[in-house]
Amino acid sequence: MPMISEAKPGGEGAELRGLEGWLLLVGFGWTALTVPGSPAYHRLWAPLLIAETGLNILLLTGSVVCLLLFFRKRRIFPRVAIAWLLVGALAPGRPGRRSRDGRDP
Repeated sequence: MPMISEAKPGGEGAELRGLEGWLLLVGFGWTALTVPGSPAYHRLWAPLLIAETGLNILLLTGSVVCLLLFFRKRRIFPRVAIAWLLVGALAPGRPGRRSRDGRDP
């Protein structure tokens, strides 16, 4: 019977090798936008990406809370769901929103 090695991440012999796979694309995109001197650099990209990440975490947390409230049949669910939907709809940069000049952001 073959034995399976139980190597644990971060244990002895574990080395950090950097970014791999799809995470590599995220790293390249972040670097291209936030490193001074790159063609796509703008000083406001870093704060924008951080704010967008925070908003996405907020929306993800809200969806989990809504699911829990829904399946537990809590009376407060409709109010929380409406607030969550409004935040998602009114958030800047969300799909379906247009900028003042009519173009997609």
